[in-house]
Amino acid sequence: MRISFIGSGKVATHLARGLAKQHQIVQVFSRNLDHARQLAEQFNAEPIDHYHDINSQIDLIIIAVSDQAITETIVQLAPYLSSSLVVHTSGSTALNILSQHYSHAGVLYP
Repeated sequence: MRISFIGSGKVATHLARGLAKQHQIVQVFSRNLDHARQLAEQFNAEPIDHYHDINSQIDLIIIAVSDQAITETIVQLAPYLSSSLVVHTSGSTALNILSQHYSHAGVLYP
């Protein structure tokens, strides 16, 4: 499975390390490109800092950003994805926020 991460903090880092054992981490997005690079280089992934650079052929997008940023991130990312499974890691954000924008959505609560 080809995976992209939106976010480069602790949750993204731990999930990426676990998933990279069986799957390919393709991209890491962060608003701060240096932060994206720090995580991406661990997996030979592409660091990005613009949503329009997201690979639309990714199998799974994991949104691992702060609860305060989750809704804005979901909305801003939506125009660039069509068929990918999109999940978020927020314990305080309902699934229906994703379902409004993506046909394949879920919550991964670590």
